[in-house]
Amino acid sequence: MSADFNVHERSPSWIAQKVLHATAYAFVSADGVLLEYGPLLARYFAFAQSMVGERVETAFAQTPSFLALVQQAVSERQDIVARLIYIERAGELAHVLVDAERVTDGEAGPGMLFICKWLDHLVTLESHIVRNDKLATAGKIAAGIAHEIRNPLTSVRGFTQMLHDQFERDKQERQRSFTKLMMDEIDHVNMLVNELLLLSKPTVMTVSRVNLQEVLEPFARVVQADALLRGVAFTSTIGDTPPVLIDSGMFRQVLSNLVRNALEAMEGIGSLTIVSRFDEVEDRVRIDVSDTGPGIPNYMIDRIFDAFYTTKEFGIGLGLPICQRIVAELGGEIRVLTKGYGTTFSVLLPPAKEQVPHGV
Repeated sequence: MSADFNVHERSPSWIAQKVLHATAYAFVSADGVLLEYGPLLARYFAFAQSMVGERVETAFAQTPSFLALVQQAVSERQDIVARLIYIERAGELAHVLVDAERVTDGEAGPGMLFICKWLDHLVTLESHIVRNDKLATAGKIAAGIAHEIRNPLTSVRGFTQMLHDQFERDKQERQRSFTKLMMDEIDHVNMLVNELLLLSKPTVMTVSRVNLQEVLEPFARVVQADALLRGVAFTSTIGDTPPVLIDSGMFRQVLSNLVRNALEAMEGIGSLTIVSRFDEVEDRVRIDVSDTGPGIPNYMIDRIFDAFYTTKEFGIGLGLPICQRIVAELGGEIRVLTKGYGTTFSVLLPPAKEQVPHGV
């Protein structure tokens, strides 16, 4: 391949017209100056000000993997086809597919055109399909088991309650304590059965247009009390966001599960934070639940949303799968970010449209 730029008779302005509405692009001069870029790239790279005329070392200082690719392409004057890189944006890793093409004799002189395609939506879609298949299979198994357990469990609970009441009347404290323990364990099993049934069938929701502040502010007061009892510091920042279409009760269940996991992970030491805001890059309402616990090991990240996968001594691994299912049925997703110290679960929901989504 030629070592100069005399390949394509195009100008960056012509290029801008071609790709502006299709993807994110940047045009870099032969000496490494960012001469032109599209608004979509500015959004994804979170430019706080205009970077036109800046050297690439300055413009892309916050995305070193992309900077290295730009420097290589400009230095070697080589086209690049479908190079996959990872960049950190807003505290999360994003998958980006980059093409680079040599341009000459344009209005701004020779240079390199970079076209970026964000693949996160494709990666997310694939992972959701695989996980939903697993949940569907687990749900079928769970439904059969749960129904077989529930009826005898109700009978056992009823007779145990009768014994407990009789021991209490006869003031047989030792026997009464045994039946109390038995009922507590039966109630725990019954809770697990209810979760199995929730996993096994579509979630029935009553969806309405809701301002999140109306849900999050009273919820934060409850969390404040719980955190205080556990010795954990708690702060909340509830921003002004567009309305969302949710089932308020189900959504509180999602938040409660995420908060409970965070509090249990910290074991009475650390801080819990809830932040809600509108993410302009994602064009979605975002609720972050962050803790300062030990974090989640890398080898567990891909499994935490799998049914029946848990690291808790008395858990069965249904909390997060059910949360993800609820959020997915609302048209959103749950993401997790952990770096060895502290974990953030992010719930992202689309702003409310005029019409309620079908099938909710």
